[in-house]
Formats: sequence, structure tokens, C-alpha cells
Amino acid sequence: MLDTSAQPENRLETVIRRAHEITGTRYHPYFALNDIGAAVCALLAFGMGALWLDDHRWRLPILAVAVFYFPVYPILLWAKERYWGLAARSYLTDMVVVLTPIFLALVVATGVPWRVAVTFLGLCFPLAACFARTGCLLSGCCYGRPAPGRRGPLIVRYRRETQRPADQWWRKVSVGESATTPVHAVQVWDILTNLALLLAISAWVVVRAEPTPEALPAYLSGYATVRFVLERYRGHRHTTRLGYLSHAQVVCLAVVAASAGLLWSFAHV
Repeated sequence: MLDTSAQPENRLETVIRRAHEITGTRYHPYFALNDIGAAVCALLAFGMGALWLDDHRWRLPILAVAVFYFPVYPILLWAKERYWGLAARSYLTDMVVVLTPIFLALVVATGVPWRVAVTFLGLCFPLAACFARTGCLLSGCCYGRPAPGRRGPLIVRYRRETQRPADQWWRKVSVGESATTPVHAVQVWDILTNLALLLAISAWVVVRAEPTPEALPAYLSGYATVRFVLERYRGHRHTTRLGYLSHAQVVCLAVVAASAGLLWSFAHV
């Protein structure tokens, strides 16, 4: 087998190493990317509130931060680890299946127009996912299948200093096993998928120049479809398989079905 330890870094490996050098040992790149994503999404919520909500402009960003960042999300993570033994985050299960209904319930309870809130989610989810998946890429989690003896622009060889777990107050980074063997950087395809969906949905909302609640099911159906395929090429996952499908693939099927129903409902309202 080819001794990859003696080979020079490719560009992607250099970016990963430098990200860890910049953030240091106290502030993990995964946390940094998620924090930046949360801040950008909060600004997006404020901007949409200023554009469409008038007196409610502050309620949308406050609710978004409270549910998807702190304190509701940490409570969910604590409950998952305490009662189900699952310490890792799950984008579709946590954000979409659990936190979105809580967010929408609070939206209705506080009088925020639901059409604006749902449009916000259709833009916020792909935006936040771009940052989160970049954090995964830099951290050495959620990578693809092993690629022993292979090199290429999307083949990554993680090192001990670039694949390290971290624990910061209410959040953790659960990385994969030491990937001494090069692996496929499948996270890149996830990032590109979310970026493409973000650009397409943003253009759709801008052209309509009004709240577009169809944006959320359109994004979810598109992303869940691609994610279902990408799961076949994942080498590291935090959950077990359910028969022939992974946990994420089962959730993807449910999300696609629910999104199709929502799109049909919006088209006939």
C-alpha cells in the first residue's frame, strides 16, 4: 500500500491545517464556522423582518437564535445524550424534524406572520448548512469512504492535529476514528448542494419580491434527495443503520414526502 504519510499536502489539506492553526486549540474550527453561520442567519432574519414585518422585525431573529442556537438547541442536545445516548448533532433530525415545529409554534404564538417565517427557513437552512458542513470538513467528521492509496483534490488525509474532538460548554465535536487512510471529502458535495439551492431559492424569492413559503419545502425536498444519495458514500456517521438504509436516509424519505405534501398544499391554497 502507498505510504501517504510521506506525500505532500494537497490544497484542501492545507486549508484544513491552516484553519486549525488560526483558531488554535481553544476555539475549534467547527464551533467557529457554526457561530459565524448563526450570526449571518440572525442578520438575515433581521433584514427580512425590517423588510416585511415592521413592528415584528426583532421577533424573527430573536426566535431564530433562541430555537436554533441557544437555549432550545442545547436542551435538545442534552436530552438526546441523557435519554438516548446520542451526543452527536444531526442536521435533518435536529433542525428539521424537531426544532422547526418548535420554531413555528413560537412564531404563531408571538404573532409573527408565518409566511415570512417559513420563507426565512427556506433561506436560512441552506445558508447555515454551508457553514456547518464546512465545519465538518475542517474537523474530520462526516467524511466519505476510505480511499487507500489514492490522491486527488477531493481526497483528504486527516492528521491527529486536524481531526480532534472538542467540548465547549454545551456543545461537542464528535470526529471519526483517526483517518490515517485518505478518505473522500464527501462534505464538499454537501456544501455545493446547499450553496446551489441557496442561490436558486434566493433568486426565486428576489424575483417574487414577497414572502415565498414554498421556499422551505423546495429546499428540503432538493437537499433530502441529494443527501439520500450522498449517504451511500459516507464513511463516517454518528447513527446506526436501519436495515438497508441509514438513519439519515430514512429521515430523508420522510422529509421528501412531507415536502411534496407541503408544495402541493401551497399550490392549491
